Amino acid sequence: GSLFLSLALLLLIKHPLNRKAESPTFRRESMLGLSDIIKEANGGKLPKSQEEVDQAVETIIENGGYLDGLLAKDKTSGLLTTTYPPAATEEELQDRMKVLEEAGKSILVANGFGFELGGITPLTVDMTKNLVPTAIRTSILSIFLCALILMLLFRSATFGLVTLSVVLAGVAAELGWLHVMGWSLDIITALVTALVIGIGINFGILFTHRFQQEFASGKYTPGEAIEVTMVNLGRANVVAALATMAGFLTILFSGIVPLRRFGGTTAAAIFISLIASLLLLPSLLVIVARRRAERSMKEEWARKPV
Repeated sequence: GSLFLSLALLLLIKHPLNRKAESPTFRRESMLGLSDIIKEANGGKLPKSQEEVDQAVETIIENGGYLDGLLAKDKTSGLLTTTYPPAATEEELQDRMKVLEEAGKSILVANGFGFELGGITPLTVDMTKNLVPTAIRTSILSIFLCALILMLLFRSATFGLVTLSVVLAGVAAELGWLHVMGWSLDIITALVTALVIGIGINFGILFTHRFQQEFASGKYTPGEAIEVTMVNLGRANVVAALATMAGFLTILFSGIVPLRRFGGTTAAAIFISLIASLLLLPSLLVIVARRRAERSMKEEWARKPV
């Protein structure tokens, strides 16, 4: 009979899940379905026939028991719910889906029953499949757009790409941090790249623009212009970066594992962006400025009459 679907969920689905004894993900006490209600209405025993099932359902209805949401109106399907702690890793999330799908296919489908998975686990897996590739593509596009904007802003491909080095260092730090920690790219950590690009680019733009102003004044050599820029802007960048990092580091106290990863990864990427703006960027700017100065000097000497 149709109501034996709920009994199959109790006898067949719940038991295979409990075979994962080494994992606390699925536990019998965390599961609830129509079969639990029927079993309780039948004196704590599973019905042995369709008649006993029908009688148990009538008993539940007569006593004002709860069936809405557990039994379809046409009595052709039932609901089984389970609660469990949030997945700590992408692998654990995939493991849950694998257990549920294997149990459903090998037991329910094999016995003539159909099933459909719903809830946060399949939803998260589906979102990960779609959002992560999209986030990667949009991040790459953002980097290219940043490079274009920087080249237009500084009217120089060289200065634009040099400034972009701060962003690239931050993104590389993000990916490196995830690899070192053994974390996969998920829905939350995929968003870090956008933040790193937005925050890191500010450090680079401010520093390069101030350097160009100091060097263009004609008062300083490239090395002296960097020193002046560092004195006037370096401390401000450090304070801004530390304040931003502190905000993200507070997320480490969250009870949700993905959020802790998000906070730690973002803070690490911002820190490397800061280091790049204080060490890598100034070095590259000096090299570019000196080469331009040497080129200008050679052109000037070439124009002088012999």
